[in-house]
Amino acid sequence: MKRKTYLALLALSGGLTMVFAANVDKCTEKFNSCTESCVNLKAQLKAHGSTPESVEGRYKECSQDCDKALKACQTKK
Repeated sequence: MKRKTYLALLALSGGLTMVFAANVDKCTEKFNSCTESCVNLKAQLKAHGSTPESVEGRYKECSQDCDKALKACQTKK
């Protein structure tokens, strides 16, 4: 009986550990998603034949928007 109780407690603590370990900072998660969108935008612009200057300009603007959003999110906490 002790062994079953021990195994149940071990499984429960392992499950709780995974729940807390999976708790990702929402601001960081949004920032990562935003920067990934910027990379995708850059690739799309290149694929459509935009000039390298305009591609870099739009990419930098997108990255700056991500940085601003991250700072705003972190100050709300």
